[in-house]
Amino acid sequence: MPLVRVSVYESVSPAQRAAIASGVYEAMRATINIPEGDRFVVVTAHAPEDLAIDLHYQGMQRTDRFILVHIFLS
Repeated sequence: MPLVRVSVYESVSPAQRAAIASGVYEAMRATINIPEGDRFVVVTAHAPEDLAIDLHYQGMQRTDRFILVHIFLS
């Protein structure tokens, strides 16, 4: 049973958060063959000051649409 935690900025709408959770679940179904219904995704919205993200790490330009995905497998 993988447990997924997704961190987004609070500007991400509830509908977008649900779509992200579904996308992560479907990607895991397609790539690591988790069983249907094995969906444990926690999406948490944060204020900008609560995510210490380097928006320019390795020359990239990250925005307030940045998504951090943690997947725990055993």
